[in-house]
Amino acid sequence: MKLVEKIMSILKLDEAGKISKFFESLVKDSKRAIAQLESNKKAAAIEYEQEKDELTEQLEDAREAVEAAYENVTLENVKNNEAINRYKEIYLDGISSAEDKVKYFEEELSDLEEEYNSNIEAIEEQIAKYKALIARFE
Repeated sequence: MKLVEKIMSILKLDEAGKISKFFESLVKDSKRAIAQLESNKKAAAIEYEQEKDELTEQLEDAREAVEAAYENVTLENVKNNEAINRYKEIYLDGISSAEDKVKYFEEELSDLEEEYNSNIEAIEEQIAKYKALIARFE
């Protein structure tokens, strides 16, 4: 056996060794991709929780604003019939506006959760594909 053949045999650089090295590389890349996807999943969870907390606080404030809008009647606003008639529309518009903000933040929270779940599902699908690939070659 020639020296080059011996070295190739030791390094497994014959045809079978090259193919084996190729598959080992695929497995290694797949494991690295899984680790990155798991990291992305954790980062997405942290970001989701932060955004959810912020929106929840805004929703709580909006709900308090609805209560304040319902309570926003002063003697000055209803001192006589003319004042009452002028204030009715202002009062109802204030309530409507405050309730619209509550609805907006509720929808934002719902959309945020839906988007988060969709992202996590996509990440999980990618991880499953990489794991299936690894299972074929290990």
